[in-house]
This record gives sequence, C-alpha cells and structure tokens, in this order.
Amino acid sequence: QNMLDAEKNITQMYEVEDIEIGATETEVTYAIIDGDKYVATNYMDCTQDADITVAAGAEYTIGWEDINEKNKSMSATLVIKMEGVDWEKMCKYIDDANLPGTGYSNNGAWAFGEFTKKYVPSQTHMRLKALNIGKQNDGSVLLNSLQILNVNTLDENQKDAAYKKCVIEARNVAKFIAENIPGFENAHLAGVADELYVRETRHIVGEEKLIVKDILESNRPKNAVAMASYPLDVQTTSIYDWGYVIANPKQYYIPFGCIVPKGFENLLTASRSASYSSMAAGSARVIPTGMSLAEAAASAAAISSQRGITMQEILNNSSFMKDLQQLITVKGGYIDKASKPIINKNDRNYNMIIEMCEKGILSLGYDNTFKADEMISETDFILLVKTYLKRSFIREELWNTDHINLLDVPDKIVTPNRVKEIIYDITTYNIKDDQTKEDIEGFLNIVVPESTEELTTARVYEILIGFKEYIIREGI
Repeated sequence: QNMLDAEKNITQMYEVEDIEIGATETEVTYAIIDGDKYVATNYMDCTQDADITVAAGAEYTIGWEDINEKNKSMSATLVIKMEGVDWEKMCKYIDDANLPGTGYSNNGAWAFGEFTKKYVPSQTHMRLKALNIGKQNDGSVLLNSLQILNVNTLDENQKDAAYKKCVIEARNVAKFIAENIPGFENAHLAGVADELYVRETRHIVGEEKLIVKDILESNRPKNAVAMASYPLDVQTTSIYDWGYVIANPKQYYIPFGCIVPKGFENLLTASRSASYSSMAAGSARVIPTGMSLAEAAASAAAISSQRGITMQEILNNSSFMKDLQQLITVKGGYIDKASKPIINKNDRNYNMIIEMCEKGILSLGYDNTFKADEMISETDFILLVKTYLKRSFIREELWNTDHINLLDVPDKIVTPNRVKEIIYDITTYNIKDDQTKEDIEGFLNIVVPESTEELTTARVYEILIGFKEYIIREGI
C-alpha cells in the first residue's frame, strides 16, 4: 500500500460494483467504472478470472475443455488460520516419521497426509489434503488444505454457497487437527480467509500458448518475458482422485504471446488465466509467476506508450522484443539464458512421455521418472483407453464405455490378447458398420501380435498412440 501511495499517477479504487468495457475486435476503447469513463492507450487485466479480457470479447476455454473434459477443473480451497501451534514439536515429528514427500523450513511445512486421509468431512464434496502449512510472523499458521469440489466458481451464487460450506467445515477440520496432528494439541481455529482460493477457471486464448512440452524441455523462446519453476501440480478434480504431480521443472520460460489475447493490440492478460494449457497451468497458475508477468506487462505498456506501437508490433518485432526484455532486466526481472530441461530428447520414450503428460494421463512425480516397466491392470487399461481417446478428441462412439461393468473385470495384469479384445470391444461396441469393425480388428492383429506376456506401461502407451493415429489417419 505504501508503494502504491508513493505513485502520483496511480488512482486506486476499491469495492467497485460495476465495470463496463468497450472494445472492437482488436482493441479495448474504454472502461466505465462505477459510472465514470476512462480511456487509455493500453489496458492490463490482472483479475483472477480474466474478467476484463472476457468482457472485451477475447476467446477462452474453461477448465479442462482443451483436453475434451467439460465441467472439470482443479478444486478450490479455503485457507484456515490456527494459533497455539508447537512448531518445534511438529518439526520433530516430521523428522522422526521421515515419510516421503514431507518436510519443513523455518516458515513452512508439508506433511501429515497419513492423518488427514482419515478425516471424514461433515458435508459432501469436501476433502482434507495433507497439510500445507505457512508460519506467520506472529507464530500463527495458515493451512492450505481444505478443498471443495464440484463448484462453478465463475457463478457468484455457487461460489458464495461453497465458501459458506467451507467456513462450517473449517471448525470440524481445526478440531480434527488439534486432536490428531503432533504439535497442534493446544492449537485452535483463529480465522479463515475472506474468499476461496480458486486455482482454475478460464484459460485465455493468446497469441501463444504455454504447454507441458515447453515446461519439460525448458526451451528459451526469443520472446521470453518471465520464468517459473513450480511443480506441475494437478490438484484434486473430484472425490475420486487425490491429484498428482505431472513433473517437477527446474525452470522454464513464458513467452510474451501468452499474455497477449489473440488479435488484440492494446490489451494484456497477466494472471493465472493467461494463455496456458490446462495441464501447464498446474504450474504457471501460481502467484510469483503472475507477479513476473505483471512486471512484463507493465514494461510492455511503457514501451508501447513511449513509442506509439501496439502489443502486436512488440510481439512480432525482434528489436522491440529485445528492448522489452532489456527493460524487464533493468527493473530487476530475471530471464536466465541457460535452459534446464528435465526430460531427455534422446529417450526412446520421449514422444509418448510428452503426449501423455500433456493429456494429464502420466505422472512423472517430483523425481521426474517415467516408470516404463511398470505393469498395468485390466481395469486401469479400460479407463486408460477411454480417457486417452477422449482427450485426443476422438468421437465418443469410439471411447464410450457405458456398457462395461468394471466389477466384472478380473484383477490381473493386461496381456496382448486382452489388449486387443478390450480395444476392439470399446471402439466397436457403438459402431454399426461391419467393414469398420473388420478394419479395426485387422489393424489390431497387426500391431498387437498374439501373446500371453504381461505388458509394460510403455508398451501399452505405444499401442494406444499407434491406434489413435490409425483412427485419425483412416477417418474412422
């Protein structure tokens, strides 16, 4: 606030009730804020849900629509505050337990999943994850672990109702933590955040899109304006999953085109709703990245205003782009020149790793390891076929599994013969054309020779990718 107050040319407005945006197909022309009209050279939208950008008419997707998963997005969280924690006792337990994926620092800790998984919510669509703990200067802690699911957080009524549910649940959570978590025996609930922490809503369609491949390869584009390094952390999306980590990047770059809405000349979107794929947003959504992008946006606006050029001209002119990067650097921004990939392009499984990660199917975890030799069960294979073909935008008749009762599926490792049977059954069950059925069976007989050997995950992925390419190639 002191920094804002020191800027003579910044007008601050709070508790705004109404914003109206005027725009053409290529530029924002004005903003009316609570009845007062403002006209500017450039407009920067740093709202969580890119509300200004959407009001201007920019394209966007919601949640996981980009991988053909409608009404699916990461959970929201209510952060709760507790006081009276014995930090030293808590840390000693974490040391003594020595469980994977746990740890602590001077002002943070991540642990206790062995306890929180036993929590039984008092309401539907609630979940208590392993505790992410932030220690405040006054000794109190913030817990970012109470999740709520199946909420359209773009709907203010739904979001408000979800918030109220979480406030009620927070009391039960605090009681459970005090009764079960070492170091919290004398702790009590001291408050909750005044709004939900919403991880995902819209994804703007920008001039460029950050995808998982960019993150894994850590290639430095010529128009990089920010860097990031947070794990590709896909949080819980339903009561049937616990979330997962696609990968753990060392560092990667975000190109300028990710904050330039497609076709717009004077509008930048620097928030978690910038132009990222839904899976890439698992990393790029976090606040430090947004802060870096906001600095880049402000620098671009300065150059645009001083030189009388548009954002499109900056994006498409290498000289202007170098000037932008230099200004970011002069202001303290960091754009390293050294790429630090976490995946080897010479790995024989490279292409399948990229594709499966981008579709949110493969988790490399925090250690970035593809367990190629792991086996896969028949039940998991059925779910994999459906999910992979769906997220590849293959027509629904070829992946609909409504006719399969998973309770009837034997609990055993999938073999080549069963792979053929299962793929054939799923993809032809709703197909009436006999020639198409015969063609699919013929292809499967070629790529999956008869055998009773148990198939590894890598081999299963290879078969599925080949089958998908066949379906697309033949127009089935």
